[in-house]
Amino acid sequence: MHGNQIDIGFIVAKVRYLKQKKSGLYMFRRGIPESIQPFFDGKKHIVKSLGTHDKNEAVRKVSKLYQWSERLFEEYKATGERDLAIQVLKKAGLRDTPIESQSSIDTSIEGNLYDQFMEDCSYEAYVGGGYDNNRLSAGKKKAIQILHGEEIHTLELVKVWSLKRNADNKKTKQAIIRSFEYFSNLGVDGDIAKIYTQDVIEAIETLLSGENKKATDTVSKALQLVRNAIKDYAIAYRIQLINPFDKVKIPKAGKDVKKRHTFSNEELRVIKNAISENEETISAQVAGLQFNTGCRIGEIGGLLLEDIRLEEAIPYLRILPHERRELKNENSERHIPLTGISLNIAKIVKKRAIENQIYAFPKYFRDNKYKGDNCSAAVNKWIKVRVKAGTSHSFRHKMTDRLKDAGIPQPEIENIQGWTSNKMVNYYGTTKALEALSKALELLEAHETKKQLL
Repeated sequence: MHGNQIDIGFIVAKVRYLKQKKSGLYMFRRGIPESIQPFFDGKKHIVKSLGTHDKNEAVRKVSKLYQWSERLFEEYKATGERDLAIQVLKKAGLRDTPIESQSSIDTSIEGNLYDQFMEDCSYEAYVGGGYDNNRLSAGKKKAIQILHGEEIHTLELVKVWSLKRNADNKKTKQAIIRSFEYFSNLGVDGDIAKIYTQDVIEAIETLLSGENKKATDTVSKALQLVRNAIKDYAIAYRIQLINPFDKVKIPKAGKDVKKRHTFSNEELRVIKNAISENEETISAQVAGLQFNTGCRIGEIGGLLLEDIRLEEAIPYLRILPHERRELKNENSERHIPLTGISLNIAKIVKKRAIENQIYAFPKYFRDNKYKGDNCSAAVNKWIKVRVKAGTSHSFRHKMTDRLKDAGIPQPEIENIQGWTSNKMVNYYGTTKALEALSKALELLEAHETKKQLL
């Protein structure tokens, strides 16, 4: 009877998170505890579609989501508990390792630091003639688990810890969530000590096969991310963990990579003429700024208007991250001189700007966020009308070839493309660095004019 009561209570709890839209579609909606909302970018609720208009089916589906959210909330809370436990143990003169490994503590001597700590915990848990461990703080509960070697390290805990470390980097957080879910969705989750290397290998085989198979490069990146996260987690907390993701290899890695199209000189000439003929078109303007800079589509589409620096002695683009658009990595931050058609387009963009305009291309910003997919789709569509196999990224590949063909030194190529942390500006200052890069791009144009390449 008692079991039935629990079951009934559980069903009521599940249905409590069941919501129905006006369309009749059922949704799972559950509030996120305030203490862990930062892990969800400040969101207050988890909302997921159940993909059904049938209530019975919705109730069955919401059961799994309820259990998943319970587990998720506990894991998020647990990462905070471990940090609290470390402070609790430090205050007691203990380390966050099992007591038998703490050589400075002799547990055979009565009244040692471990005994004092456990006595304090017992006193705190004492109530009404007995002991109730639920009276202990979360930090002390976790501390006792650590001291007794009873702490469990799950893949979910590592994921949450990694998210916490990268709280300010949205792109990295998305990669962490995606990579861990590749494996957890295939049953590789729970206690890391109970995950076998063979489990990881089988999950990888599944990811690389079937209708929704992933590219070897995609799986390789996910494997590397999870592997390193476990390693970093273990180092941070001084934990001995056998990493089941270690030494796992991706079969035929890289052999399924499709080489991206690089413009031929004739194709680039066609695109250049089209840019000049359509210089008032936004897609042509974005392509025009890519043409002689080799910038990524996101770097151009997400430009602030003030990042087009025409008033300087050497006009240039300032490629920097801002709160509405991130860059691929730190090396992507750079200054690129404007020359030729890219300079012409930059002048048009600035001339056509209205008063108080913030973005170079406002069309690709919604709710103060850069919509990169919209920009990429529009520019790629514009390009494919002229060059069927081309994309916006073809400019970048071609720029590398153009610079090499013109005999531009590798350091200048790396600085223009944003591949290196050894930036010229760090050694020569902004003015001298811009002069060097401007000279490189002028040599490129002179070479192509002489050879009648474009």
